[in-house]
Amino acid sequence: MPIYIKWLLGALFIVYPFIIYFGLMQFDIWQIAGLVAVIAGIRLYIFKGKPSHMAKVGFYSSIFLILFSLLSALLNQITWLKLYPIIVNLIALGLFASSLFSDKSAIQRIAELREKNIDQTKQRYMYKLTVIWCIFFIVNAIISAYTVIYMSMKHWTLYNGFISYILIGLLVGIELTYRYLVVLRRP
Repeated sequence: MPIYIKWLLGALFIVYPFIIYFGLMQFDIWQIAGLVAVIAGIRLYIFKGKPSHMAKVGFYSSIFLILFSLLSALLNQITWLKLYPIIVNLIALGLFASSLFSDKSAIQRIAELREKNIDQTKQRYMYKLTVIWCIFFIVNAIISAYTVIYMSMKHWTLYNGFISYILIGLLVGIELTYRYLVVLRRP
């Protein structure tokens, strides 16, 4: 599959809440659910058999999204499609948390794509960073669930399509700043 299609599908899932929000203004729930199911099916095919943590998140979340799309269309309820951000956080949490009980944390596995010889100090740091990401995924899933249950469609879209990405960027930025100013300067 051409790389531009993979990038396009990735971009569609980043703007997923906006697709749902603006789609409801023009189409019926079953039409939006059908479109989402088709896109999720393509994404499922792309991620099938890929070993990376991100590919596993994409694969498993696509399975749930197909299921949620079917439920949403059959029951004529948009709530099922609004559950997707929660599921993504819980799947990521499961993958990251389970790595804490293996020989390498999720962050270390990601780092090993660029760096092969990671010493014990870096491994401990990456383990702690994986724990921080697990906490983030828990908090983000809780806030996403709150937006589904108690907030309007507009607020659900704002949080899950914008604010949660800002929070991810802040966490990455804080970690990179800390790493370069503190961790890498240690003797």
